[in-house]
Amino acid sequence: NKSCRGISRSTQVLYFCVFTSRYLDLVDHSQNAYLVFFKLTYIFTSCLVLVIFWKLDRTYERQKDTCNLAVIFVPCITAAVLLANEYSVLEMLWSFSQFLEGFAMVPQYVFCYRDRGAKDIGVMLYVMSLGG
Repeated sequence: NKSCRGISRSTQVLYFCVFTSRYLDLVDHSQNAYLVFFKLTYIFTSCLVLVIFWKLDRTYERQKDTCNLAVIFVPCITAAVLLANEYSVLEMLWSFSQFLEGFAMVPQYVFCYRDRGAKDIGVMLYVMSLGG
């Protein structure tokens, strides 16, 4: 089944932002090899998912993916700037990723609400495994 039906691209964009903003400390200081491997894996796989969405654009259900990302980004950025422990770029990005991760599944929930007739077991398992 080569399609991205039932999956919210907005959720994938949010997870990409979470992983890239959280793991920018890779360029700041040296880390153990296993940490570097896992951080790069998260970033690479989230980027790969976005490429798959781009390749399978014909099967993407835009009319069901209606969550406005600005409603999620603006409060998370504001909270990160106001509530970061230190006022450094990496610390604010880390705080932003923490706030953003809490809302990353919201577009998928909205998508599922709009797609009530779908009975795809794969999408159901995906949502449940990510925190549904």
